Amino acid sequence: MIAVTLGVARAADAWVWRDVTAEAPIDHSVMVRGAFDDTHRKIRLAGPVAVTARDADAGPCFTVYAVANRGDEPERTAQVGGGGEPLRLDSPAFLLVPARRLRDSEQASEPPHGVYEARPVLDPPAAIDGGPAAAGPPAYLCLPVDYRHHFERVPVTVADRGLVIFAARDLPPDIARRATADDFGISRLAPGSTGRPVVWLPVRPVQDGDLP
Repeated sequence: MIAVTLGVARAADAWVWRDVTAEAPIDHSVMVRGAFDDTHRKIRLAGPVAVTARDADAGPCFTVYAVANRGDEPERTAQVGGGGEPLRLDSPAFLLVPARRLRDSEQASEPPHGVYEARPVLDPPAAIDGGPAAAGPPAYLCLPVDYRHHFERVPVTVADRGLVIFAARDLPPDIARRATADDFGISRLAPGSTGRPVVWLPVRPVQDGDLP
């Protein structure tokens, strides 16, 4: 089950996305409703394929699952940060699920609050305001979703903040196997060598009919 905490990450917190390989991948369906949805929709998840965390060894994290049944969807847009052109977004490619990191002889980390869908940025700009130095173009924008799985529900409580995931880069090798616990149980993960800078920023989905 997902444990919900009251705190949320500060906008200035810098996180990192690190690719992982799961010892026992899952294939499971959940219901989500995002900012552009009229009703909940069913998505099928596979993974985990990555972990998104504040730092390498401590603090909250998300396990990242690939959306295995990406459907055709109209292009969407969202305003990020304090200004600039809205980002054009494709259909969701990943779902970020709150998780606890488990380590021998240490107390499990608290999960972050909220579930987020990651949408690829179409024709990304070279940089955006608020991005880390030399982060490069934004690759994905993560927007909050209302999440339902069996009897578990995680509502959207902070609708005006999301995660921006930037271009991939090589990370120092990490040979330690890690474990996380989330709504689907415990996953034992082998970290890869590819990662992405991640930062929390103000976001505002642009709905049809919004003034430019």
